[in-house]
Amino acid sequence: MYKFKLFLLSAFVLLVTTGCININTGGKADTSGIDGGVFRSDNKGALWAQRNAVPTASGKALSLSGTNYSLLAIDPGDHRALYYGAAANGLYYTYDSANTWQKASGLGNITVRAIGIDAQDKCNIFVATGNKLFRSSDCSRSWQQVYVDSEAQALVDTVAVDYFNGNNIYITVVRGDLIKSSDQGKSWQTIYRFNKRVTKLFLDPNDSRRMFAVVDGKEIQQSRDGGANWSKFDVVLKELKLEAGIQEFLLFKGRPELMFIATQKGIVRSNDSGATWTQIELIPPEKNAAVEALAVNPLDEKEIYYIAGNTFYRSVDSGVNWTPGKIATTRIGKKIIIDPVDPRIIYLGVWKVPEK
Repeated sequence: MYKFKLFLLSAFVLLVTTGCININTGGKADTSGIDGGVFRSDNKGALWAQRNAVPTASGKALSLSGTNYSLLAIDPGDHRALYYGAAANGLYYTYDSANTWQKASGLGNITVRAIGIDAQDKCNIFVATGNKLFRSSDCSRSWQQVYVDSEAQALVDTVAVDYFNGNNIYITVVRGDLIKSSDQGKSWQTIYRFNKRVTKLFLDPNDSRRMFAVVDGKEIQQSRDGGANWSKFDVVLKELKLEAGIQEFLLFKGRPELMFIATQKGIVRSNDSGATWTQIELIPPEKNAAVEALAVNPLDEKEIYYIAGNTFYRSVDSGVNWTPGKIATTRIGKKIIIDPVDPRIIYLGVWKVPEK
């Protein structure tokens, strides 16, 4: 009996410290407090497990399972390095594909609004919280404030680091200003005023002079000169009645002609740099699509993944057929990331809807 109890205790400790906890939401038990954090699939979304272990010097096991997503990003230069923003709980990072996480010291229990990672130097990181921007040049060991807006309500919405010149940092603030630093945050200048909120900012990985901004959540604008001038990027979202709630805009290194856009109502694809677009047929109709996140295998464009609520959809034939599956969480999937080196591995960040 003693050995049996010891075995059970050892199994429980192992389960907690690995962070690989599968939650069964089919019963009536309330799992909403422990089914958050980061999920990982090692087989293209067929099976999922939480990857939330936070080792400590004391040996006491901590976990991200009770945290709520605010951000999930992968290092463009290291596919095993990821960053997770836990709402009101700070920034965490992993260098082993989410097997273990560490908390970024010096930032405290902030809510991370955006992150920018230098593609040429993985230790050079920019994090936005509130109306401030912080920089670490030593892999999250220490942080220095490099920007603060004079208006306390002017939240920093986006951060982007130039793929080809890490000195160039771009941020947008809630009033609609695009602000640039050419010296890694030492000095700043406003280079364009959209006069509407920019919710997402993307730099083309093939040519960083080409930039895209999601304006007011429903319109995409394009710059071809590093953000100095902007024009409407002509897509068919309005014509297809898909313009509300742009969730994702995917660009691919080495494939400048390939683009995907996801809105809450649907997904469109272009094979000619945005000259023409094709709508991808989803299983639910547009009014019920509720697309929250989109990802495409960078090594096989026919493999498309999206999530609606906690249902994960996978297609291996460019969206002709879909395989749906439930994620073991009561929360909503908000971000999908595919490992660019081993696309069998997929990460998912989940968000708990606030109670009314």
